[in-house]
Amino acid sequence: MNPKQRFSRSLTTEFSILTSLVLLILTLANIGLVFYEQHQLEAFQTELHELEKKEQLALELENSFNLAISEMRAYYAYRGEPVYFEKVIQQRDLVTLYMAELQVLSSTPEDREFNQQARKFYSFYFRERVPTGKEDFDKGNYDAVVASAVTNNGTEKVRDFQTNLRTYTENLAEYQVNRMTRQNQQILFTQVVFAVIFLLLVSVLAVIIRRKIRAIRDPLNELTTTATLISDGEQVVFTNHITRNDELGLLSLAFEKMSKSIMENEEELQAQNEELIAQQDTLRLQQKELEEALNLMQIRENELSRRNELVHGLANSLNRQTVLNSIVRTLTEILQADKGVIVVLDDLNQHASTGISTPGVLQFKETLNGPLMTKLNEVKKSFTIKRESLSTEKGYHTGPAYSYDLY
Repeated sequence: MNPKQRFSRSLTTEFSILTSLVLLILTLANIGLVFYEQHQLEAFQTELHELEKKEQLALELENSFNLAISEMRAYYAYRGEPVYFEKVIQQRDLVTLYMAELQVLSSTPEDREFNQQARKFYSFYFRERVPTGKEDFDKGNYDAVVASAVTNNGTEKVRDFQTNLRTYTENLAEYQVNRMTRQNQQILFTQVVFAVIFLLLVSVLAVIIRRKIRAIRDPLNELTTTATLISDGEQVVFTNHITRNDELGLLSLAFEKMSKSIMENEEELQAQNEELIAQQDTLRLQQKELEEALNLMQIRENELSRRNELVHGLANSLNRQTVLNSIVRTLTEILQADKGVIVVLDDLNQHASTGISTPGVLQFKETLNGPLMTKLNEVKKSFTIKRESLSTEKGYHTGPAYSYDLY
């Protein structure tokens, strides 16, 4: 092998190795990016599921505590009716279950601190306040029951725990939003890092190619001049350099191979760039799905907030009329109903309504002994009645329309 052949082959090999190395690095970086983002997404989804589970359990725990407090107050209000105390025991069992599940999911100091607060309040309320209050009430010692709530700061402790419970739930929701924000930032950071690596590799490749061209610039002057003349449209007799055996022929052949190699590399890089664009579109789609999930979570949070308003209305007042007004107002919002009425069956004068006139309420009271109420008492489940809408309910609709009454 003569020196010219060694020169030609070494130049070609060098550029081939360089190109392959760049493509290999880009491929490995791309594969690493895909696996890394997949791993991060799976970890994020797992963490988000745990946060949603914690929030749901916290809301259930708050609901059970509030129901237990409400039922205990109802026990006092209705002069020791046993059914209300049984409901207190049922809610106590649910509280125990929810606390155990939250204990399993505890992973942060805030979780452990909240669990400790919940256990303390559980011990205070269900092991101290409920048995003592029931015993005093059953013995007719009503002053002791009142003194236990006022003198011993019982009501204040209940309110403090309810505040801590709401704060913990709100912190969980806020952490979910912050975690989603960090996830989006992490995805963006990964894309930026990959883009920087890509630009660095392209820059290194460009610098190396420029240096190699400079190294062979003098032998290529004649070839460059000829190529310029040809590109200007001048007729130039150019010997087929591929068939030449001298150094210029070898350099011409190496130049031709290098040009083809660079073109192929550019096509490969373009393909890689298109693939990156496709991946960015996929990431944008995933981000959109996360935003939709966030919106759904916010809707769900609003629904839970309305339900909590209903529970709070039941728990925070012993005035029956106030409770009835709260029930009707909140349930019509939850059910998205335009009318509602509730009547205490053992005292028909106590009722609450919304969207119904006084004659309508009186008419409803007169039907309390009718077949619909008989059915409701028999099946013990809610049901709806479909009927044709009255003219006052149709608004601007002229055709047939139907309304649904929920009992």
